[in-house]
Amino acid sequence: MSSILILSDDYIFGEAITVLLKEVKSDVSTQVKKDAVTDIYFVTWRGSIDRTLAANRCSALIVNIHDNLNARTISLLNRIKREYPLIRIMVFVNEIVDYQNPFIPVLMPICDILVNRYESIPGIKRNLTQLGLLMQHGPTRLLNRFSRTGRIMLNSTDSMLSALSKREREVMNYLAQGKSPTEIAEELYVSPKTVYTHRHRIYAKLGVRNIIELHKIMRISAII
Repeated sequence: MSSILILSDDYIFGEAITVLLKEVKSDVSTQVKKDAVTDIYFVTWRGSIDRTLAANRCSALIVNIHDNLNARTISLLNRIKREYPLIRIMVFVNEIVDYQNPFIPVLMPICDILVNRYESIPGIKRNLTQLGLLMQHGPTRLLNRFSRTGRIMLNSTDSMLSALSKREREVMNYLAQGKSPTEIAEELYVSPKTVYTHRHRIYAKLGVRNIIELHKIMRISAII
């Protein structure tokens, strides 16, 4: 049995995510064990997070960051990931991800999925589906930036990303936020066909096959 813990002081947010989790559960169950059961628990930022995680053997943590991302939040999430290395972490932020924010590169090696809280419902559901799939797999092997192998991997990834055009990077960032090609087309004032072409080129240049592999590449490069 797998459990999900929602960390939020916003009751409405917690209820909304619960509803969406139940809606995407059928989508996830078609790709994982049919007998998989997901229990959902809640805790506030002042609540006993560790006790809830330990008591319910949570496989995933969904975090709603109300205020600006800060060092205290990073420290908490880093400790949770260190003490519960198998847990999957999905973080909601209250604004469009600012890639110039110094905390973003620190946050991404900790969390598996980063989402704008005001993302469209279909976008959030796609990210929740990805979370469900990630819960069924083994732990992600994160890059050790201080090892020689880690530096080689980082240099290789940066080299691949440098091959992307400015527009391809824009499309890649929208894809990482869970937006569909149609939604991206509306954001960039281009046709969906153009977005599909950019996505095909991005996947080809980075050597990835799907959005989950794209997230991994972006985590290694610390873009998100």
